[in-house]
Amino acid sequence: MSSKKPLLSLACILALSTTINAQKPSDALIRFGTTHPNNFFSTYRDSSKSMQNFWIYEAYNDTGGAGGRGQHITSGARTNNGHTLQLSSVGINSNSSSYVRLITKGTLNVNEDLSNKTIQVHYSFREGNSGWTNHMLNNTTIKYAKVDNKAQSEYKANGGTSTIDELHNEATRVVLKKANGGTINVTTLNQNSNGSTEIYDGVNVTNANVNSGKFYQQGGTIATLTIKNGEFKQGYQANNNAISNDGDGGTITNLTIDNGTFTKAKGSVTGTITNTNGNINNMGNSSINTITSTNGNITNAGTITSLTYTAAPTTKAIQTKASTDSITNTGTITTLTNDGGHITNSGNGNITNLTNSNGNVNNSANIQTYTQESGNTMQSGGTIQTLTQKGGSFTYQGGTIGSLKQEGGSFNNLQQNISLFTTQGGSLNNIQGTIENLKITSGDFELNNMQQGRIANIEIGGNGKININDNMNIGYNNGISTFRIANGAAPTLNFGEVRTATTAQETYATVKLVDSTSNANTTQARVAIDKLTIALVSEDTQIGKSVSLANSVSGAANTGVGNVYVKSADFSQDLKQSGFYGKFNAQTQTIDTRFNANLGAAGLFSQAFINQLGRRSLLFDSFLNEASRASLRYKRTQPDTNFDIFVRPYYSKIKTDLADIPEKADGTSSGILAGGHTYFDNSLLMLYGAVEKNKTHLADDVFNFDSDTFLLGSKYSIELAQSHIGQLFGGVDIRGSYTKADLEREPVSGFKSQGDAKNYAYDARVFLASIIYYNLQDHSQYLTPQIGIGHTGAKLKGFDMKGNKLAYKESLDDMTYGITYATASLNWFKRKDNVAIQLDGGVRVNLNNEIDTQTRINGQNFTNHFETSKYYSQLGGAFMWINPYGVDVSLGYKFLFGESATSHTASLRLHKTF
Repeated sequence: MSSKKPLLSLACILALSTTINAQKPSDALIRFGTTHPNNFFSTYRDSSKSMQNFWIYEAYNDTGGAGGRGQHITSGARTNNGHTLQLSSVGINSNSSSYVRLITKGTLNVNEDLSNKTIQVHYSFREGNSGWTNHMLNNTTIKYAKVDNKAQSEYKANGGTSTIDELHNEATRVVLKKANGGTINVTTLNQNSNGSTEIYDGVNVTNANVNSGKFYQQGGTIATLTIKNGEFKQGYQANNNAISNDGDGGTITNLTIDNGTFTKAKGSVTGTITNTNGNINNMGNSSINTITSTNGNITNAGTITSLTYTAAPTTKAIQTKASTDSITNTGTITTLTNDGGHITNSGNGNITNLTNSNGNVNNSANIQTYTQESGNTMQSGGTIQTLTQKGGSFTYQGGTIGSLKQEGGSFNNLQQNISLFTTQGGSLNNIQGTIENLKITSGDFELNNMQQGRIANIEIGGNGKININDNMNIGYNNGISTFRIANGAAPTLNFGEVRTATTAQETYATVKLVDSTSNANTTQARVAIDKLTIALVSEDTQIGKSVSLANSVSGAANTGVGNVYVKSADFSQDLKQSGFYGKFNAQTQTIDTRFNANLGAAGLFSQAFINQLGRRSLLFDSFLNEASRASLRYKRTQPDTNFDIFVRPYYSKIKTDLADIPEKADGTSSGILAGGHTYFDNSLLMLYGAVEKNKTHLADDVFNFDSDTFLLGSKYSIELAQSHIGQLFGGVDIRGSYTKADLEREPVSGFKSQGDAKNYAYDARVFLASIIYYNLQDHSQYLTPQIGIGHTGAKLKGFDMKGNKLAYKESLDDMTYGITYATASLNWFKRKDNVAIQLDGGVRVNLNNEIDTQTRINGQNFTNHFETSKYYSQLGGAFMWINPYGVDVSLGYKFLFGESATSHTASLRLHKTF
């Protein structure tokens, strides 16, 4: 076939090639044969500017020519699509052709018949993203082949057995397959580009190397596969990335992954997969025999017979590579040995035998037999049939564990139920969980039972050191924790805390040690207690006397006075908040009991009640003064007025500080104050009454009370002097009240008591007040200062705290107290037409503020004192609507504050004169 002149000039270049090796082309020939043909394209395009779709071929022979350097056989160019190039028809008849080069531009499809040819170098190049170059093989031998640039090439065996010694894919896509029973044997196949390689049935590769891009095996065999980068997919289609229907996925004998990803959907890997820092994805219904992996990620949804995983060599490195050193299983693994990897077993995952060292395991699926040498495990669901923990940390948060044996490490049980926990040493943190049977057979053990965790039965063997944080809810029944000690065992039990109760002047034996064989209350175990907490006081314990702590434990080898050593002792926080306290004596192993009467029911009620009296007194003074000023206004403008009435509902939010209590008591008061005035020549008499409901709550049910107060009083004011700028008044205010309160407290959970307290109180004061007008024309603006002195007192009737289940007996005899006080206030008033506003403030100073409190606990009297507020102050204001026909409406707000109480009060006054 004729050739274009520019192509023929390429023959001169062949003189630079070297002699061809008989087995493999020389490096010079390979370099020349695979030279990038950009200049070649330029030459051809220059001669015909419109040519954008063409293909060019050329062939050289390694015999003949000057100096045996090769002889140009043929070359040519075409523009037709789908043409089949018959090399024999263009003069390539020798079986020893040196190389063939086929170059395509554009979208043309080209077929090349290489039947019965031996080619040293075969080079296929394409410029353009579409079109195929099809190489038809039949008893063809290619020593060296390279597919370059954008080429899409297919090597198809139409018959016979063809051989390719080396095939390098530097292009977009290379496909090797058979047709009509042919076979292709490739010694070395390199996937080097970002494109892809595909092999099908009838293709056998001795060495396949994936250095970049993707490699798809839908059939055929690979003896040795090395993935250095890129991705290899066995049993996948290249065009839609789906599982292949064209072939069985083929066979791989040996697989090494240095980097990159291996994905298996079909086919088989008969040898061991060796992974160093790569990724393995085993899809569902796919099986792998053996994987040995160092670092990298493994995802399994199929079946793996044996997986040995080793991550980075140090624990720190393992912990920082959790995202790169992982095994994710939703399929089946028969044997998994993990050192440092991060295992997630979830969904339908099933691991028959798992051994874990240093790594992390998160299980929510199924594990038949699990041995944890070290590392960490989170069991959040699923099942572990047999668990042996030798070290590390295991957290049980969900699922089921059939058989559990601990030989070391730390086990965390979070809110789960365990039937039998057997240990030879280690630690257990039982957090809100339930363990029916805990059996410590030997070794040292750390037991932390927390947040209402429960261990129904505990048995201890061996001679180890057993540290127990708290006896509560361990072998617990009717207030006693029973520990079963194996016959002949001599462990040492060290309790961080033992909760106990008093009985008379001793502590109750709330820890009981019994022989597990004979059930006798005698063992060889020894006991030490870091802290003994008295959580309950019996009714026959005399507070104020010492309580012996020696009998808090029974059945120990060191039971008795001077034997069981208690390092410290105290009352529980609940009892402290209820008033109990004491001093521990380490030498005598006793605690000297005391009671703070301020924290008794009577003391707490007295404190709250006295603060309430002072607050109410100052509040009512302000309310009554406002009502009296309104009466005087109407009397001045309407001299024929005889009397008036007023009603004032109010609501208060209150906070009260109580002695020796860190929290504030929250309270509310709601009431109605009502009264009326009658007029004399130069004086004013008020009669009034009030009802008030109060609710007070102290945190954690330490103390609550609801009270109802009924109050009656009278206030008499007389004019002492008068001028054009104001008036001076003197007067007296006397009131009395009765309060009935329902008290409730729960010093210890489950032990609630109630009491009924009755209180009688009085309050009397004398005062001087004046009205100073600074608008002399209509008296629409004025100031009202006032001072006074008074005395208040009360009597608290004795009562008993009663209940079906008492922690201790508490009662109170009659108790009285009194306070002398002084008051001062200032009111500013301004009126325009029928609208007025007022601002006022006041203070009450207690001239004596120390109050004694007393209570009786288990028949013993205790007295304390507390200091109530030295002062109470109020700031407030009101908006008024004043009708000339004797109707007065006032909407007001008061803020009261003192050293031990604050309140916010809103009120509404309705006033009518007659």
